[in-house]
Amino acid sequence: MILGLTFGPLACTWAFSGMLSMDPFPQLQSGTSEVAGARIEQALRGAQPPLSTFAAKLPREALAEIGSGLRVKELELTSLAGEPAYLASAMPDQTRVVPVYGAPAAEFDRQSIVAILREAAQPAALAQVRVVTEYEAYYLDRHHRLPLPVIFVQLDDAGRSAYYVDPKTARIVQSYDSASRRNRWLYHGLHSINLPWLYRHRPAWDIAVLTLLLGGASLSFTSLLLAWRVLRRRFPKGA
Repeated sequence: MILGLTFGPLACTWAFSGMLSMDPFPQLQSGTSEVAGARIEQALRGAQPPLSTFAAKLPREALAEIGSGLRVKELELTSLAGEPAYLASAMPDQTRVVPVYGAPAAEFDRQSIVAILREAAQPAALAQVRVVTEYEAYYLDRHHRLPLPVIFVQLDDAGRSAYYVDPKTARIVQSYDSASRRNRWLYHGLHSINLPWLYRHRPAWDIAVLTLLLGGASLSFTSLLLAWRVLRRRFPKGA
């Protein structure tokens, strides 16, 4: 009984949050951020420059400009607002931007990115613009795979759409609106225990998850034991 009263409600919320992964309520999974996000992503890339524009700086020349300080494993042809550039990657968090008509840089120009975002967001305006240097409630990764720093912008549209843009790649890495914010807590919060305080104070997250796992296992075992006792009394041997 004690296990049921303690871990029963948690087991129910965990099952409910797991059900959300099957997308039973589409309105919780998508909203205005996806529509505006596609427009913003297109604006960040701009018109695709013809391949011939990269002849002004060949890939080997771009690698030569980077030098030996970065062991490049991938060289991607990209663009910012239609301006051609190379994106050199050694690891996901180690990149260099080499504009075809410019010098190598650690990232794309942040002011240019914000200007593009402001233009692409119309008729909505940018209600908030800031640089995120550490993980927060809606931008969190306990494995530290999400890039930092990122540019955060929030629109003043009906869904309060918000976007996290990585200046190293000029791409949206996370987005939210009023609908997906609810889903963030109902699914990721309840099911993955994706809670900022626990993530920031390891091993608090590990202790909480292990406690919930042991509680759930104990609840399942005692439930099976009680069911077995009921069945054994109802269907005694030799009956």
